Amino acid sequence: MRYIDLHRQNAVRAVLLKSPQIALRLLAASVISRDGLWQARPETQDAARHEATASSIAAGKASGVFAAELSEVRTLLGLPGDGHLTAPEYGSVNLPKLFAKLLTLADDEVLRIMTFLMAVTLPAGSEALEILGHLLTVDMKEWWTPDEAFLDLLRDKPRLMRCSLN
Repeated sequence: MRYIDLHRQNAVRAVLLKSPQIALRLLAASVISRDGLWQARPETQDAARHEATASSIAAGKASGVFAAELSEVRTLLGLPGDGHLTAPEYGSVNLPKLFAKLLTLADDEVLRIMTFLMAVTLPAGSEALEILGHLLTVDMKEWWTPDEAFLDLLRDKPRLMRCSLN
């Protein structure tokens, strides 16, 4: 179900932000493997089919933590703006200029950026997300409580069944 996948994704992302060593290793494994987990674009968290789900995700505690970290990463890189931190959005920032900026940052700052990039690309509902949730012992009670959008999904069993097949 996309609703649960997105809430779990945000919780794992938020906890992963405090585990850069794990994120860096997952990044390396993703780049080396043929599974293609690492992508140079964010997981969009598309919940357009259900506006209440999109609102629920946006209002979640983990989304706030993640948005704050995005702002900090932008500051570290000297990049203004809103939205995702991706190549298409920042296509006007040339590679040599961005690389030069990264060379001025301390290792812990670069590791923080890499951790964010790994977290922002984690696909909702993926095996990697499940593994990280277990490895990081993510407690969903800390990050999510049932809300009206969730209760609506439970009430609408035919839609819930369609969601579980996607």
